Amino acid sequence: MISKKIMRALLAFIFLIPVTAMAASVRGTLSTPNAGVGEAVEYELIIEGGNPSDAPTPPTVDGIEWRGTSQSSSTLITNGSVKHTTSYTFTFVPRKEGTFTIPPIAVEVDGKKLSTDALTLKVSPGEKTTGEGDLAFGEMRVGRKTVYVGEDVPVDIRYFLDRSARWNAQQAPTLEGDGFTTRRVVEGGQSEVELAGKKYGRVLLRTVATPTKAGKFSLGPAEMHFVYSKQRNSRYLPFGGSVGPGQEVVVSAPAVELEVKPLPVNGRPKDFDGAVGKFQLTATGRPDKVKAGDPVTMTVTITGQGNFDRIKAPALDEPTGWRTYPATDKFDAHDALGLTGTKTFEIAVVPEEKKEATPVFAFSYFDPEEAKYVTLKSDATPLVVEGNFTAPATPGQPAVADAPKPAAPEDIIGNLPAPGMWGAPVAMSPLVWIGVMFAPLPVFALLFAWRARKSNPRAAAIAALRREKAALIAKVRATQDRAEFFDAAARVLQIEVALATKQPLAGVDEAAVLARHSTPGVREIFAARAELVYAGGRGGDALKSIERDKVLETLAECGRAAR
Repeated sequence: MISKKIMRALLAFIFLIPVTAMAASVRGTLSTPNAGVGEAVEYELIIEGGNPSDAPTPPTVDGIEWRGTSQSSSTLITNGSVKHTTSYTFTFVPRKEGTFTIPPIAVEVDGKKLSTDALTLKVSPGEKTTGEGDLAFGEMRVGRKTVYVGEDVPVDIRYFLDRSARWNAQQAPTLEGDGFTTRRVVEGGQSEVELAGKKYGRVLLRTVATPTKAGKFSLGPAEMHFVYSKQRNSRYLPFGGSVGPGQEVVVSAPAVELEVKPLPVNGRPKDFDGAVGKFQLTATGRPDKVKAGDPVTMTVTITGQGNFDRIKAPALDEPTGWRTYPATDKFDAHDALGLTGTKTFEIAVVPEEKKEATPVFAFSYFDPEEAKYVTLKSDATPLVVEGNFTAPATPGQPAVADAPKPAAPEDIIGNLPAPGMWGAPVAMSPLVWIGVMFAPLPVFALLFAWRARKSNPRAAAIAALRREKAALIAKVRATQDRAEFFDAAARVLQIEVALATKQPLAGVDEAAVLARHSTPGVREIFAARAELVYAGGRGGDALKSIERDKVLETLAECGRAAR
């Protein structure tokens, strides 16, 4: 038994720990985005960082019948941060097929009104059995039959098992499909349904498939091994029956046909890095008052649904007057598959001139439902920068900050020139005169070249591409990350073609590179890049030196061919 003194000491220690509360937020999730008529679906409303004033109520949606409601709550203290979570789970049943929009649900948290985002549910006519004697069968469902390269496609795998037998799963299903990468399979719950007058147990499994190339492909089938035991009737045994011997059966969910489209070239933003989905962008800066030369920490968040593994730190919309440092990032998944979530970047920026607002960040993605590119920009917030900055240098004149104070006069002896090579003052030496006459020439030459490059946008763009190419080749030689390695190699090939054909880099895709360099090595680079990058950067085994040498040889061959 713990004494009262020890208990009081422990409680005192706990309450002395400084804690900070998280900002309140709400979000809603569906147990599945695809359902059949009559199938139960769960809507979970999650409240974090606060206490709701009243229990929320689900909205009225024509064709949806709301059932029971359950509630749970928890409090977690981590490193002085308090996270209080309240969850409401609403169960509903769709009564007709179609696409339903569940509108935002409003809730008041600690006196502040918040609301969830609207969610979409696609409802099919429902399952059909092939006969009353079906022992077990399966099916696969996807939200859309036409998707894009790099798009994360949620896949529901359903198995329907005769309720009159006892079932034991032997292993997770295997999902086949050329041109796709898949994530791990997670459980989506079990329920009982009645089909054609017969009761089945429905096992729901979920995964994500990501297409890596364009074309028409089959995803599946998905096979799962079970052992089932039938009931045997007997009037001599208690309750009239017993369990028979186990038999193994393979239940298959038939394949689905998908059309995979390439991401369009027209309208592709320059900062597009492959993000496909639907997102929102916000940015805040702290502190809001700094001294000249001190950093501002910008917290940039991207929330939504899509392939978060392809989202990199957003770039400054107007970088002039800012110095940036490499970003740190973290991802908070809102579901078991990581389809929805929030990716947060922290970026240190230093103002190099007078600024009255924080910088604006830009992020571009492709919306597969609208079939168009979207560019988001964050809002600027007020910023106070105190102190003086160094004035910008003009050509031929060094930069100066504040005017220097005049130096105190020195003794006249200190001002006398030292003897030169032939006993004359240094200022009178012939070598000094020659140096004075010709020293400015290199400066003028560099200044002339700089002004010529600045006045020629094409030359500046070519120089920028060559610098980027050199940096990428250095990454190819050094990185051990397979996804970064092949992504950088493919980018080098695109820059090589852009320089050789004088096309904008945004218009040079895989097809354009292969049209100019249709070699097995080039095809292997793009194939490996697609498989690794669109699979979320999962590199598998470490990069082998023979792979690096082969890719570097291919890049060198393409470079020589371009010249």
